[in-house]
Amino acid sequence: MKQPLYGQERSILRFLKMSIISLAAWMLLVTPLWASQDGRAGFAYIPLGKSHSVAVIDIATQQLLRTIPGLNNPHGLVITPDGRRLYATSTKRGPNEMRMGAGEHHAASSMPSGEAMGKHGMGMGMMRRGMGKHGAGMGMSEKEGMGMVSGQGSNQVSVIDTTTNAVIATIDVGGGSHHAAISPDGKWVLVTVPSRGGIAVIAVATNTLAAFIPTGKIANYVVVSPDGTRAYVSNKGEDTVSIIDLPAGKVRATIPVNAGPDHLALSPDGKQLYVTNALADTLSVIDTAMEKVVATLAVGEGPHGVDVTPDGARIFVANMGEGTVSAIAADTGETVTTTRLGLTPQHVAVTPDGKRVFINSEEGNGTWVLDPMTTKVQAWIPLAPQPHQIAIFQPK
Repeated sequence: MKQPLYGQERSILRFLKMSIISLAAWMLLVTPLWASQDGRAGFAYIPLGKSHSVAVIDIATQQLLRTIPGLNNPHGLVITPDGRRLYATSTKRGPNEMRMGAGEHHAASSMPSGEAMGKHGMGMGMMRRGMGKHGAGMGMSEKEGMGMVSGQGSNQVSVIDTTTNAVIATIDVGGGSHHAAISPDGKWVLVTVPSRGGIAVIAVATNTLAAFIPTGKIANYVVVSPDGTRAYVSNKGEDTVSIIDLPAGKVRATIPVNAGPDHLALSPDGKQLYVTNALADTLSVIDTAMEKVVATLAVGEGPHGVDVTPDGARIFVANMGEGTVSAIAADTGETVTTTRLGLTPQHVAVTPDGKRVFINSEEGNGTWVLDPMTTKVQAWIPLAPQPHQIAIFQPK
């Protein structure tokens, strides 16, 4: 026969039940979105310019789950290796900032040279260096017609906590920032600041500006080598790519490429760097050991975004000027397929598992999802307005 519970015992049981419920609710709150969905295929995070938000896409279902508000004209985006932080740039339009659009001529102003930055003291060996005199303008032809930027923006890079979907910090980088990259160990975020002609380096541990490294006119895109010792920056205003020695905190080489260098992608082993040249309709292949261009491949009109499959076998180039994507065999440099997409394909991101390719259209207000083997479109995800740099997280 079951014995009745006395008042004190009932209170203890009630307390334990409430504690378990509270613990479960807390775990749901602090668990990242990818973990609450059993990991599955992970998530794509895409900044949406004038809506001042970031879209969250479920890669498995290819559906928009939610948007994260509270940003200021976000453009570039990276995610930390553990999936718990996003860093969003803010593209700023103003008298001292670059704006690229069809048929316009633009300039990036120079900052005062010799701006003292001091030592950042974060163990990276970088000096916060002076600005130099990067800043003369570059005329853009009507053929450019790409990379349109609108909205006010700010000098701030925003830090988003993916467990709460809230902005938890901002870092002033001295100008509107464009694209972003993160070191493989997750300790450093690098963002291009076009009007200042270089990259800002953010210490993830403290969410503070650690260094500024001048590179060249209209610093546009940045990637980091697999070993974390090198960064590569396209300088759209002078048709070059800078190679940065990150431990030393300075440019070690500057490589001429074709006109209008835009986005960059590294092969998985870091031995080749691919550069889209928007005004030349080409893709430069740089040997990172030799630090020189070893091949120049013809692609479609107005190439913009580029990425590489995890096995390094295939390169995808979004040809913004003609609305196509080229799939290129990395070993031969031959174009395997050219797939017509539609209006202004721009940013490209291959998922880490190599199963999908995401390609944004800023003017089309959406994202295509492609099968990397067949290059056939699997899905179209409406996103508005102005989807930009794609950050993908897939739990290991």
